[in-house]
Amino acid sequence: MNDDKKLYETINKYFHPDSVAIIGETSRSGFFWIRNMISINYMGKIFPINPKYKSALGIKFFPSILDVPDKIDNAIIAVPRKLVLKTVEQCIDKEVNVCIIFSSGFSETGTAEGIRLENELKELIKGTKTRIVGPNCLGFYCPESGISFRPDFPSNSGDVGFISQSGGNAISLGLRCSTFRLYFSKMVSFGNAVDLTAADFINYFRMDKKTKYIGMYIEGPRNGHEFFEAIRKTTPVKPVIILKGGLTESGAKAAQSHTGAISTSIKIWDSMIHQSGAIPVYSFDELVESLLIFHYCRYPRGNNVGLMAVSGGSSVINTDACAKFGLNIPKLSTKSIEKLKQTVQSVGINITNPLDLAGSYFDLRSLRSALSTLGEDENIDSIIIEVAIQYIYMTNRFGIEDFHEVFYKTILGEIRKLRKESQFKKPILVAFPPTTFEEERIWDRLRFIKKHIPAFHDVASAARALSHLYWYKKYREQLGKKIEE
Repeated sequence: MNDDKKLYETINKYFHPDSVAIIGETSRSGFFWIRNMISINYMGKIFPINPKYKSALGIKFFPSILDVPDKIDNAIIAVPRKLVLKTVEQCIDKEVNVCIIFSSGFSETGTAEGIRLENELKELIKGTKTRIVGPNCLGFYCPESGISFRPDFPSNSGDVGFISQSGGNAISLGLRCSTFRLYFSKMVSFGNAVDLTAADFINYFRMDKKTKYIGMYIEGPRNGHEFFEAIRKTTPVKPVIILKGGLTESGAKAAQSHTGAISTSIKIWDSMIHQSGAIPVYSFDELVESLLIFHYCRYPRGNNVGLMAVSGGSSVINTDACAKFGLNIPKLSTKSIEKLKQTVQSVGINITNPLDLAGSYFDLRSLRSALSTLGEDENIDSIIIEVAIQYIYMTNRFGIEDFHEVFYKTILGEIRKLRKESQFKKPILVAFPPTTFEEERIWDRLRFIKKHIPAFHDVASAARALSHLYWYKKYREQLGKKIEE
């Protein structure tokens, strides 16, 4: 068995354990770890370890892991720092596959004692079959097997793999993405990485057939060469989208006290990331939006974008946003312009590109014509539709009941019609800039998500995500790797 296959099978077992011990489970946390396991229907054996309890939530407790009569695959360690080493020793004696050390107080403290204890952990497992994730981490989430570190994570399996040095960011991403119907194949929070590192998990996700897209939050890789080599081997196969924490002086100090991460200069980081073929993002929102567009959209043929909005002013701003991210806003073909002249009003509009429809934005016949024209135009590779929610709902105040329902039905119907065409390969994105009607705005974004159309905070966010999609396609083509549009 080669090293890659061995790594895959080893880590895959961590995501699919037959048994899990929870050492240090307590009522003070509401038996948090047990609830995490049963919340998404983990069907393996659960062994809570704490001599103070006999049972909880219908599950029997054991005074020590050594008292458990069965084999144990994963052990979650949630005991005070001073007890961690002894607990890991017992796990080694029990031949546990992996210890997920939730306990903190190690190298992230920056103290000599914390660093010493972490080094002792590393020495302790040498020559044994037991591996460590953490310390200072949450461990594994896999909806397929039912293991989780949150009771409110979805049980739906998806195609996104996420690797996070931060437990909090892993939780935030899991919950945020679930609102966009974007689900995970697997997720890991690995903390201080005393043993298993980000590189190990990147290599695993590269080989995991159920993972199509990889997202990551990293503060400081333990071994830079291994980290970038793992990315370099992965990006020709599937996209890797990375949010790096600690790129400023202040952020680096925060990262040091969070996971003990070593700071990296922005210039060095950006250079290495681009050489490896990964996609760097610079905010949590950008990470979510990038995963969203890779999941929901086909790759565009080129970087020519068709923009549609209600006003000339917003069209100018939207054009600038696209240009900033390397996207082009070409003129529509003569055929398209002639078609639009037949259906849209002739005053106060621009029927080239960007397409600002003014009053025709509310004429359903014109709206359908505009969408179909952008869909058919040979000069357009992608479409971004700005939804002016402040006008759509304002019509209700003038006696037009439920105009928004008819408006959305028209847009969704035209998009569905375009997508049925066998030659149609253009990504279609919608954007909902915040103005007013905030509650409606949230629910209306979900209308499109439910139809597998990515909906963004604004056009700039949509353009930025689209530029990542197009960049990755060009990167793969430069490597001679064919990619389906």
